[in-house]
Amino acid sequence: MTQNGRTYKEIFGIISKDNASAADYAAAYRKVLSGPPGTVSEFVSTDSAFGSGQHWLNRVENDALETLQIGGEARPTVRVVVTEKGIGSNYFEATWRRWFDVQTGAVIRQAYQPIHGQAYANQDWTAASIVVAKP
Repeated sequence: MTQNGRTYKEIFGIISKDNASAADYAAAYRKVLSGPPGTVSEFVSTDSAFGSGQHWLNRVENDALETLQIGGEARPTVRVVVTEKGIGSNYFEATWRRWFDVQTGAVIRQAYQPIHGQAYANQDWTAASIVVAKP
């Protein structure tokens, strides 16, 4: 995925492939994106960065099918709602809504709602255009 001139290797454009919980993220998103609206997956993730060892309960749900206008073009999407809630002494809680383009599988819009804990900047965005590489 390329964003603002930088290239990233991420699973579903969400999490680094090097993340300790990458396989759990991949399984949850695969299940939800391939199922009908209402499909849910839950898993516990661990932050191994900086030795924090924090844990979160992640709930991923296929919320709806929705068409977005991106660059003047109608794009069918799957809207996914992700709730991340800290476990134990971790009080963080937030909800992300992510729209996945059906054709490319890319996240083309994201909306963020912090509930408890640190609020992250630059979490609300919409793609200006989609360029599909030719084989």
